[in-house]
Amino acid sequence: MSQDPVPSGQSSSEPATPLATPPVTPDSPAMPRERFSRHPAVRAFEVGVTVVILTLIGAAIWIVVDMTQRARRQELQRIEADLGGIPIERRPIRVDDPTRHPAPEVLVSLFGGVARGGYFEPPPGELTLATLLAAGGGLQPGVVGEITVARKVSGRVDVVERVPVDGATEQEAVRVRPGDVVFVPRP
Repeated sequence: MSQDPVPSGQSSSEPATPLATPPVTPDSPAMPRERFSRHPAVRAFEVGVTVVILTLIGAAIWIVVDMTQRARRQELQRIEADLGGIPIERRPIRVDDPTRHPAPEVLVSLFGGVARGGYFEPPPGELTLATLLAAGGGLQPGVVGEITVARKVSGRVDVVERVPVDGATEQEAVRVRPGDVVFVPRP
């Protein structure tokens, strides 16, 4: 996985702090803070208003959560315990983003690599956003709105496509390649 710095963000280190809530079922009428996909390999949580994607097609991932909502440390520990010890990176992130999404809520990195500069970098090989969209329980219309794929070109980040969460299919989804960056903006 490329470790090239992304010129559009950096992390800071503030303590974590938002609200712990009791577990709810996927069929809960209110928008739950903890939400499970019906797909067995993918689970997603919302911590405050932050959606955290925890697993994708069976592969363990690290997550990086925007701490502007100040998720309480014990809530993140509870999520870690539920995951069987998969660690959560607890560092706040500030993103100065030229793609006009100044404050993405969720930043994800696959296969143990931590997102650099506030973005998700795909592992080698192609991934389809439709895989993520079709299976991601927390990724619902009105929750995150859309996912943006950006491609680094000549040292800067350019938007290549925005993929609506609602109704995305394998054919409609853009393919992401190594060196691309992906983030989920706040709703």
